[in-house]
Amino acid sequence: MGTRGPRPKRADQLRGHGAQSSREQGGVSRSEPTDIAWPEPDPSWHPLARDWYLSLQVPSIACYLQQTDVAQARVIAHILTEQLNRPGGPVANALSPIFSAMDSLLTSEGARRRLSIEIDRREVTAPTPLVVADRRDRLAKGA
Repeated sequence: MGTRGPRPKRADQLRGHGAQSSREQGGVSRSEPTDIAWPEPDPSWHPLARDWYLSLQVPSIACYLQQTDVAQARVIAHILTEQLNRPGGPVANALSPIFSAMDSLLTSEGARRRLSIEIDRREVTAPTPLVVADRRDRLAKGA
């Protein structure tokens, strides 16, 4: 999946004549994270799989995802649960494709850097209780 090699530097680490244009470049489009329906995590999922799935719903990540990505995330969480719940522990050969699939959903900084996506931590704010309640109501109505 993707290209191998060193991860690109963050824009704030770039030096030289191309640094300014790199910082100004914005080639990836973002959508509103509220346009996506996020089904509740399956109660049978392993707590780590559930935490990972819920972490995708943070606006700074969710704005890059589509409904098909949500479906893929649910499959990944299910497979991750199966591996984490195995009697002998996870199979090492199974974890690599799982982590690769997670990366395809931009869940690591390296994956985001390869696509020149940077999350500005200053703009990420915790949702107010009103926003959370509004989202919950819309999900309950099936909107």
